Amino acid sequence: MRRVANPPVTLRHIASGQDALGVTFSPLLVALYTQVGNGGFGPAHGLLSLDEMVESGVRSYMPDGSDRLVRVCDWGCAIVSCLDFSRPNLPVVRTYMDIEDEAPSLHSWLEDWLNDRSFDERFYSFSH
Repeated sequence: MRRVANPPVTLRHIASGQDALGVTFSPLLVALYTQVGNGGFGPAHGLLSLDEMVESGVRSYMPDGSDRLVRVCDWGCAIVSCLDFSRPNLPVVRTYMDIEDEAPSLHSWLEDWLNDRSFDERFYSFSH
């Protein structure tokens, strides 16, 4: 299925989103949303828009609340990819009944998508 990115957002919109979520976006994430588009492109149903990310808020799945997860992509069937803002390389984790590492960084997650590696290939090669 071919997707079309939503129009990009401004740096002011990025700052507002960061403030609302209480996180700092990586330069790559800022570039994606200000130069490529405000979601709508990428794996599965595409990256969420900045407003959708803010609406979903920051979640924690760890009992001690040490992770800071922000939804970035919805795969359907309750499978969601999240950015983990508690770790410096901004890994992507998958949530579905549990939480598991999906990619060691946003960069590698997107690179796999651009190189047409399937979700299963990416997930299983990283976690096993």
